[in-house]
Order: sequence, then C-alpha cells, then structure tokens
Amino acid sequence: MKIRRARRDDMTDHVILRQELWPRHDMEGLLKESHSHYQHEEKYPIFLAVGEFGDLQGFIELSIRQDCPGCQTDKVGYIEGWYVKKEFQGQGIGRALVLAAEEWAMSKGITEMASDTNEDYPGSPEAHKALGYLETPKPLHYMKQLK
Repeated sequence: MKIRRARRDDMTDHVILRQELWPRHDMEGLLKESHSHYQHEEKYPIFLAVGEFGDLQGFIELSIRQDCPGCQTDKVGYIEGWYVKKEFQGQGIGRALVLAAEEWAMSKGITEMASDTNEDYPGSPEAHKALGYLETPKPLHYMKQLK
C-alpha cells in the first residue's frame, strides 16, 4: 500500500468510496462535489491509499479553515472526510492517510489540524484519539497541534 495525491483519473473510484462513507448522500451530489475538489486540488487536496494492484483502499479529503473549535490560529488544516474500506481497517492505513494530511498541512505553514465526527461513526473518536487528536469543548470535534 502507498499513499499518494489523487489524480483526475481516480475520481470515479474515489466517488465510490465516498458513497461508502456517506451512504445517505446521493451519488450525483457526491460526484458534483468531487468534481469541484479535483478542479481545486490545492484548496481541497485528496490523498488516497492505493493497494499493490492499484485498488483504492481509503482516502482523506482536506481543506484549510479559518475557525475551528479548540484551535488558536486562523489557518487550520481540516479533515473533511477520512475513510478506509472495512477489509483494510486495522492495518495502519488510516494512520498513514492522516500522517500524509499532517505533512501536507505543515508544508503550507499550518500548525494545527482539526476534524469532527458524529454518532454515525462510533469508531471515529477512538481513531482520532489514537493519532494524538484531543477532543475540544465542542463534543465530537478534535484538534491537534502539529510540530
């Protein structure tokens, strides 16, 4: 498995993974949003976990936000979406995706990362905490100081 930036030819397979993460969203809306992300990849970077045969095992979508619970700066790297297919969970892929996200943020001069989750993803709080993210005063919102 390797982590790399998404390319335009990844969009169809990436959208399928997005549908797995957000099953309540319609495919047309997910595709439209992804198209926008791929057009503005510096503003909304996407990293993919790719298996040895080119299969997508997971992704992380990012942005830069100006205001996040618990953060002190006005330039925060934000995890907009983070997903690893069930059959690949527990193998360090999620961690590798977050580390790639944090490296990207630091390359932009960002010193804080943030994320949120909800009750639909019961394993998410533990995953965030395992990677050094602290829960903010706003429940299910997380932040981390980058080095």
